[in-house]
Amino acid sequence: HSDKYIIVNVNKNGEKFFDAIFQDVKTYIQQWYEVYFVPVSIGTSKEYSDIFYYHELKYRFKLQASSLKLLRREADFKHFAEKVANAEIVISTRLHLFLIASFLKVKTKVYPYQKKILKMQHTLWVLSPE
Repeated sequence: HSDKYIIVNVNKNGEKFFDAIFQDVKTYIQQWYEVYFVPVSIGTSKEYSDIFYYHELKYRFKLQASSLKLLRREADFKHFAEKVANAEIVISTRLHLFLIASFLKVKTKVYPYQKKILKMQHTLWVLSPE
């Protein structure tokens, strides 16, 4: 059992990046990282439910539920924040997850479907003391 893990999110708007995200996740899995999927939006249709992409990743990797774990934020936000803080990287299409990871100084890789994510990433990079 490894304590190395990454956190991933994909949503409907970032679907066009799914193949690239799949390759990123595959690279980490090959290095024995666990993968946590954060469903930021949970709705009943594909347009509003990130869970669809959790199942799509499981299907593509032919993974069991134990290999690709859900990381929920609703029930225990402190636990969620601790998991994010200790991740190797957060790979996301969502601004909110990117912001949380950035605030916690976790390496991020964003697949921006909106310019606001690129603007925020640039602003944080410029303001970073490193």
